[in-house]
Amino acid sequence: MREKVLFSIIIGINFLILLLQIQGLSIGYHEAQILYGDFSPLQFLISSSLHFFGQNDYALRVPMIVLHLFSVVLLYAISKHYVSRDSDRLWIALIYVLLPGVTSAALVVDNAGLVIVSLFLFGYLHLNYGRYALGLLPFLIAIDPAFAYLFFAIALYGVYRKEYFYAISGTVALVVSLSFYGIHIGGSPESRFLDALGVYTAIFSPIVFLYLFYVLYRRMIAKEWDLIWMIAMSAFMISLLLSFRQKVEVQTFAPFLLLALPLAAQTFFHTYRIRLREFRGRYRILFYSA
Repeated sequence: MREKVLFSIIIGINFLILLLQIQGLSIGYHEAQILYGDFSPLQFLISSSLHFFGQNDYALRVPMIVLHLFSVVLLYAISKHYVSRDSDRLWIALIYVLLPGVTSAALVVDNAGLVIVSLFLFGYLHLNYGRYALGLLPFLIAIDPAFAYLFFAIALYGVYRKEYFYAISGTVALVVSLSFYGIHIGGSPESRFLDALGVYTAIFSPIVFLYLFYVLYRRMIAKEWDLIWMIAMSAFMISLLLSFRQKVEVQTFAPFLLLALPLAAQTFFHTYRIRLREFRGRYRILFYSA
C-alpha cells in the first residue's frame, strides 16, 4: 500500500512539473508538420484534443503527457516480472521519468511518445498473456515504421526459441511494414558511429546508457535471451551498424532501449544485494550518480 501511494506521488509530481513547462514551449516546425501534414494516429489524437479543448498549448501537449504517464504505469507493471520488491519498481519508475529523452518525449509532439507507450503495452501484454500480445502487431504497423525493428526482433526470437508462431507473425508483420513504408538507406557513406553514441548518451544520461549497454552485453554472453532483451538488443545493434555508413535518427531506436530498464534494474539489484554491506559503497555511488 505504501509503495502504491509513493508511486501515485511520483506520477502526480511528474504531471505537475510537465504541466508547468508547457507555457514556455511554442509549436515547432516538426510539430506543425505532424499536425497539418499527412494523416497519422498521432495527428488524429492531437487534432481531437485541439477540437474538444480549443486551440491552445495545453490542448496540444497534454495528450503527450497523458501518453507519457501511461507509459510510466506500464513500465511499473513490466518491472514486476524482473524485480521482486515494490521499492525497486519505484526506483525504476523514478529513473525513467528523470531521463532527459523521456522528458522531451513527454512534451514534444512527436511519434516517439506514441511509440514508447505502444512498445511498453506490447511488452506488458507479452509478459502477462504470452502470444496473445501478437494480436497488437497490425495496430503497431499503422502507428509508425519504427516498429519494423520490433517485428524483426519477434521473428528472431521465434527462430531462436523455436516458437514458430512468433517467427511467422514477426516475419509477416515485418514484410508488410517494409512494403508499406519502404526502407531508407541513403546519403553519401560516412561514419556517424560516435555521433550516434553521443545522442544515446544525451537521451539516457551517460551512466544509465553505459550500464544499459553493459547489461545487454552481459545477458548476451550469459544467453539470457528473452523477448524483451531481444527487442532492445536488436534495435540497438541495427542503429550502431547503420551509423557506420550514415546518419541515424537515434530517437527512432531509443524507445526500444528504454524497454531494457527493468533488465538493468534486475542485474543491478542482484549484484548489489549479494554483497556484504561494507562492499556496497561503490554501487550506491553508481546508483545515485545515475
